[in-house]
Amino acid sequence: MIGAELDYRNGNIGKLFRSLFFPTLIGMLSNSVFLITDGIFVGQGIGPSGLAAVNMVAPMFILICGIALMFGIGSSVGASICLAGKQLLSAKKIVIQCFICGELLILLLAIIFIGSPKGVVGILGADDSIMDMSSAYLFWLFPAMICMLPQIGGMMVMRLDGSPRYAMFCQLIPAILNIALDYYLIFHLKLATTGAALATSLSGIVGAIMVIFYFCKWSLYFRFTKIADISEGILTNTRYAVKIGFSAFFTEATTCVMMLTGNHMFMRLIGIEGVSAYSIVCYLFPVFFSFANAIIQSEQPIISFNHGNQAYVRIAATLKQAIGTAFLSGIGLSLCCLLLNRPISGIFLGNGMEYGLAVAGIPLFAICPLFFISNMAMIGYYQSIEKAGIASFISLLRGFVVLVPSFMILPSLIGIAGLWLAIPVSELITLTAAGGIYLFRHRVSRLEKSLTR
Repeated sequence: MIGAELDYRNGNIGKLFRSLFFPTLIGMLSNSVFLITDGIFVGQGIGPSGLAAVNMVAPMFILICGIALMFGIGSSVGASICLAGKQLLSAKKIVIQCFICGELLILLLAIIFIGSPKGVVGILGADDSIMDMSSAYLFWLFPAMICMLPQIGGMMVMRLDGSPRYAMFCQLIPAILNIALDYYLIFHLKLATTGAALATSLSGIVGAIMVIFYFCKWSLYFRFTKIADISEGILTNTRYAVKIGFSAFFTEATTCVMMLTGNHMFMRLIGIEGVSAYSIVCYLFPVFFSFANAIIQSEQPIISFNHGNQAYVRIAATLKQAIGTAFLSGIGLSLCCLLLNRPISGIFLGNGMEYGLAVAGIPLFAICPLFFISNMAMIGYYQSIEKAGIASFISLLRGFVVLVPSFMILPSLIGIAGLWLAIPVSELITLTAAGGIYLFRHRVSRLEKSLTR
């Protein structure tokens, strides 16, 4: 389970990808399950207003996740390239330096958030009916926020280190704990959104301890030990990690934009019932992201390592595996949303107006996973070959440039259905652009090679 080195240099690409993908997917899905269970307990134990309250706070939590992803992906890409060049100390140093800088940034933001929770949720759009529940939820998320970097960034480095199964357990065990705590704190102790936040925070602490223990005791390449001149090159390495991982942060930031814009438009056109119905989509999105992130974290160490070795045939084979997996995953998830819209809505909500809105809206949203996961696979590819500008452009396109106008324009053209179609339409337009970029770069590369012969 621990320290089984993977041969990124010569190993079979299909076997390598699968050995990373399935444990990563199980771990990511366990996180999604606890988020969904959290939503079910909030919806059934508190009611639609509880779902709306939690959904208002979610963008801040996602922002912290984005920072953790940024430093995790940036440091793991840099470390992969260093390992390819057999620069073991440099690989270890960039991981430790990024962990320190990222944790300090997250701590600062978390302190700001809990300093005035009512002010923050007020800015996010919470009205008087959910203000207290939203602010309580945000305040008690503080421990979970500061544990996000080891939980998310640590997972990526751990898989590079050759321990995808241990990384899976670092996500699976906290997820199970979170479900048990959710049930006890919400239904037995009647702590409402405070209980939901405490469950997330306590399980996050357990997950972070498991990760830190791994890097202190078992890591092959990145064991936390004293390094001479640890501050040397810290700004250079941090800037590099931020540059490479920025598109991951931007993806999370644009998820915040998606939630904020959606919350605003549903509240304006329908009311709090619309926000409650829309929150189900927001709870489904982590499931889609689990598949997307599992693909990214499986392709990234293979592509980054072989990018350092200039093994372009192996890079192309890995991308083919990633895109194929994205396509199959997207089809499966889209069919689930289309066929299971009623039971999905029912486990979160009763038979009120919110339920009817969700039942009608989820089938319209159903095509989103197919386009979204493929977009994320392309973003992960460009991150891994150090084309941060292209990765960030795709993230910007899908999460802001196309998304916000879609939310604004489509409802005026086709009514309420436009609210549910805004995200799938933005993902489809982005995938078309991403495919065009890839084909253009591929043709230019072939032309350059033919001219140099």
